Amino acid sequence: MLAQAFPEARFVLTIRDPRPWLESELNQNLITARTGSLWEQLEARRYAPYPDAFTQHDQLLSRLPNVRPITAYLSYWREHIETVLNAVPTERLLLLRTERIGVSLERLATFLNIDTAQLNANRSHAARGKHALPLASVVPEEFIQDCIAQICQPLLTQLQQRLDAGHASH
Repeated sequence: MLAQAFPEARFVLTIRDPRPWLESELNQNLITARTGSLWEQLEARRYAPYPDAFTQHDQLLSRLPNVRPITAYLSYWREHIETVLNAVPTERLLLLRTERIGVSLERLATFLNIDTAQLNANRSHAARGKHALPLASVVPEEFIQDCIAQICQPLLTQLQQRLDAGHASH
């Protein structure tokens, strides 16, 4: 929608590997559950289309407020990125690995046609937070990795190909 509404706009999609994203998202959901904010309602709508059945491996998560099954999180991660890749023309989209934003400022500035001095490397990951719940303490790492392989691997392969082809900073 945005790409059509703003035909001259350029878009930057930050890509975070699914494992650290999963842990961060789950912990963010725990935080918003404590606030009772509109964010909790947004998250409920965001995850509504995805699987809501916990397995024996992630069952402990079902006891926590505002937390979804691992498959729901990873399905959302995949679909969100696929939606952007399909909606935005390649020449108007820059993919950046989240952990490399700070060292990709020149490429970002060039893509956006702005002076690099307008970008602040110190703010490249300003919202980094501590995780209250280490995911591996409640869900076996092997299960997490299996879910990532099943749900995310085809997209991860496609993203790596795009990164290798020079469509993004890596």
